[in-house]
Amino acid sequence: MSLNRKTTLAVLSLLILLAPLGRAVEPKSQYFQDKGNLYLKKGKLETAIQYFKEAIDIDPYNAEARNNLAQVYCQKQMFDEALEQLAKAVEIRPNYAEAFCNRAYAYNQKRQYQQAEIAALKSIRLDPNSGASFFNLGLSLLNSGRVRDSLKPLKTAIRLLPADSEPSEKLGDAYKSLGRKEEALAYYRQAVGKAPLSSTARTALGDLYMDRSEDDRAFEQYVAASKLDEQGIPAHYQLATYYKDRRNWTRARGEYLKVLAIDDRQSTAHREVAKLYEREGLTGRALDHWDEYVKLEPKDEESLKHRDALRKPLLSKKESERMEKFEKEIDKDKEKQLKEEIKTRKDAEAAEKSGKPAPPSPGKPKAAAPVGTKTPVVANGKSEAIATPVKPEAPVVPKPVGASGKQSLPNLPAAK
Repeated sequence: MSLNRKTTLAVLSLLILLAPLGRAVEPKSQYFQDKGNLYLKKGKLETAIQYFKEAIDIDPYNAEARNNLAQVYCQKQMFDEALEQLAKAVEIRPNYAEAFCNRAYAYNQKRQYQQAEIAALKSIRLDPNSGASFFNLGLSLLNSGRVRDSLKPLKTAIRLLPADSEPSEKLGDAYKSLGRKEEALAYYRQAVGKAPLSSTARTALGDLYMDRSEDDRAFEQYVAASKLDEQGIPAHYQLATYYKDRRNWTRARGEYLKVLAIDDRQSTAHREVAKLYEREGLTGRALDHWDEYVKLEPKDEESLKHRDALRKPLLSKKESERMEKFEKEIDKDKEKQLKEEIKTRKDAEAAEKSGKPAPPSPGKPKAAAPVGTKTPVVANGKSEAIATPVKPEAPVVPKPVGASGKQSLPNLPAAK
């Protein structure tokens, strides 16, 4: 009996230790988790976050709620927060394949490709049929420069995810970077066939057509991409390039302005719009975009000099005339002063030769002698000193001051 009791206690202790790994989720926590999943599917991310957090508060060991919360964070580009939740999820459930897959995705988005590769391989070991894990592995290899190594996992992802266009598109990127354009073209077409409404797939296909000098086909794909996704910046850039190659400056400028309407910190678009406005003689508008460009690219000294040179002719005519007049006046004053100095020097030299005193310099009035000093006077060829008479000072009569400190009239005798 005692042995059974010890055995029971041991089993219970083991179950308590392993509870976080496989125990059932608290019913109330599961309820909030299901509500969060519902709002996640509807795209109401903020509401989904609230419900997932409620589920975690009730049951901190709800690994699935943490994984789903991480998915929402990924959609909101909050990858650090997502990775924090995923780390806790795999700590609770070390064999949670989906959490490792999401971890690989988050690391790829943060461009931490080595960590993404490790997480993807862990997920594949736990679930060999996870197409998303193979895609994340291929993406990490492709983006880290191991292009040939990325081919196999990307092909596996295409097999496991036959309806998903993204693996086909990335495999097209891989073949394009290897110079195998025919294979790249086949996979880009495959991507567009799977997702005709994918602007990224159409843009990628258009880029390859441009590389093949099939400009008209490229144009069709760019136009379609820009219509499918008005926020798709790459398609507008490519359309602008297409129009520039055909000297259609107005339409090219229009595409660049669309880019700036999406993101006004696109320095390349500001620079190109400025150049196109210059071409049309609209210097004022060009300067507006040059100003924005040099703010975004302060190290581009050549563009800064170009902007400053462009601004000079735009000074108003009145300002230019005023500056010109001011400079002429300065030149006249300098010329007059120089002439006076030359004349003074010549007079001094002539006086020195003749033995006569030099006349005073013109333009410099002779200072009056201080009162009470002797002023030299020349009379009959002789110099005599004559004292300047001192003007007597008037006596100072103190004025009466009243009790208030102000000056007051003296007391006058009363009239009789």
